[in-house]
Order: sequence, then structure tokens, then C-alpha cells
Amino acid sequence: MKNIIFILSIIFSINLLSLDIMPTDNQSVVYKGVVDLDLDLDEKKIFDAIKLFLQPSNLHRKFSLGNSKGMDVFLTKSWKMAEVEADAMNRFTRISEDSTKKIKVNFFQYFEGHSGALRTLHIDANLLIEVKDRKDRYELSNFKWKHWNHYRGEQMSIWSTKKNCRMSGTLYQLQNLCKKASKKRKEAFVAIDKDIKLFLSDLKESVLSAKDENADKDW
Repeated sequence: MKNIIFILSIIFSINLLSLDIMPTDNQSVVYKGVVDLDLDLDEKKIFDAIKLFLQPSNLHRKFSLGNSKGMDVFLTKSWKMAEVEADAMNRFTRISEDSTKKIKVNFFQYFEGHSGALRTLHIDANLLIEVKDRKDRYELSNFKWKHWNHYRGEQMSIWSTKKNCRMSGTLYQLQNLCKKASKKRKEAFVAIDKDIKLFLSDLKESVLSAKDENADKDW
């Protein structure tokens, strides 16, 4: 009986440590896909609608887990974090552009958690969109993160100086290789994944709305 309990506890521990929320490819977090768009839209209209949507205001994503009932109630965030965020918002988002064919931009997420192992994550990634045959193909990759203690306004390790739980690294390392703070990491990754899917959905809707705008002009 003791052996069975011991084996079950090991299996439970492995499942708890292993996260499989964000899609991975070749030891990297990657979101990719092809979106079929309306046949009435030519490639220039599709590209222009994508370019219009890919503005800094849409590429800077800020979200949080909400207010905590724990120590967050008694702690004050550092004023330095406002400067850190301002620097992130003022970054250069456009990486490259081949008119009507493809565009590459920097995608930034500002995730704020509760007190505990994960506090504030700054996540940078590259988004490449290619337009062809009235379709767009996207690939969101090269995810890198930095961890901030928003009470001190400075970078800090997520868990001591453990190899894949440090103050910065790739999202693949944090999701698949870090073996600490599993509950907090899961909460963060669920929120980050949800925000990315919302962004991709909004991007598609903004392109499809170009058809309705053109229909109004024809009328």
C-alpha cells in the first residue's frame, strides 16, 4: 500500500510540474496558422487592414490576474514600474515590411500576477504575417521573458537562481523546464495564452471588417 501511494505521489508531482498550455515546436513556444479570408478582399486590402491593426496600441498588451486577497492588499507597487512600462510602450514595434506580401512586428505582453513566485512578466515575441491567395499566414515566435518584482521596481529571479526559473529566459524554458511555482506558472500561462488567442481573433475580425467598409462605400 505504501508503495502504491509513493508511486501515485510521484505521478502527481510529475503532472504538477509539467505544463502543456502554450503550443511548442522544436523546443520553442510557437503559434502559427493560416486564416482563410473573404474572396471579395484582394491582397492589398487584406495587407492594408493587417497593417492598420498592427499599431503599438494593439501590440502592447497589459493584463493581470486581478486583485489578490493576500499580501497584495498591504503592499504598494514601486513607482519605478511606471517607468519600466513606459519604456516598453515606447519600443520600436515595426521590424520589417514587404508591401502587400508580409510584415513583421514586435509583440509585447505585460502580465501582472499576485504576490508570490510570479509577479510581473514582460514578454517579447516576433509576429510574422504573410499574405497570399487571399489568405494570411501568421507565426508568433521567439518568445522571451523578463521577471520583475513590481514592489521593488527591479528584476529578480522567479525562484532563487534555479537554471530555468531565473529572472529572464525563453517561454519554453519557463513552461516546460522550470520545476518550481507550478500553480503560479500555470495561472500565468493560462492568462498569457488567452490574451494571445484574443489578439489573433481581433486581428482576423479587423481584416474581415474591411469588406463591410468597402460595401458601404459601394452603396
